[in-house]
Amino acid sequence: GWPTGRRRRRIGAWLAAVVVLVLVVSVGAAAWWFGTGRFVDVPALARLDRAQATARLAGAGLAATFAEESSETVPAGRVVRSEPAAGSRVLRDRDIRVLLSAGPPPVPVPVVVGRTGQEAATAVRDAGLAPELVEQPSDDVEAGRVVSQTPAGGTARRGSTVRIVVSAGPEAVAVPDVRGRSVRDAKK
Repeated sequence: GWPTGRRRRRIGAWLAAVVVLVLVVSVGAAAWWFGTGRFVDVPALARLDRAQATARLAGAGLAATFAEESSETVPAGRVVRSEPAAGSRVLRDRDIRVLLSAGPPPVPVPVVVGRTGQEAATAVRDAGLAPELVEQPSDDVEAGRVVSQTPAGGTARRGSTVRIVVSAGPEAVAVPDVRGRSVRDAKK
């Protein structure tokens, strides 16, 4: 065989090459992990429901915290957006704030008491609400004018109903037939 010194040098060279290779791979793996490996992209969540968003984030190695915000375009209970936004690079296991739609924002309810029924209905429709006109006799408010409304003001969800009570004038009462009676009996 080979002389012992040569064999030792050859084994030493292989051993040194293996050590250098292990060091290079270790340094490369550490650089990858600390550079990009521990980061993930926030997945797109728009219009998913709560369960779907949670599952998609878990699949990416992220967790979810939920909040609500009004939206004219996204149905209630669906994801409007996330913070950070979809496509952002974040650390693994980070909490992502997911904003679910609470539906359209509330709109102011106009106060229509005292207006005519037609004016009241128009004002309520213009505010994005649905008027429901109901007639009711009233001794205090002239016929055709609004006696009361529910809700009486404040805000309501767009498209919700506002009940408007319109005066039908004084309530008609039955007049008894008093012909042939005395004045005193007739007055009673």
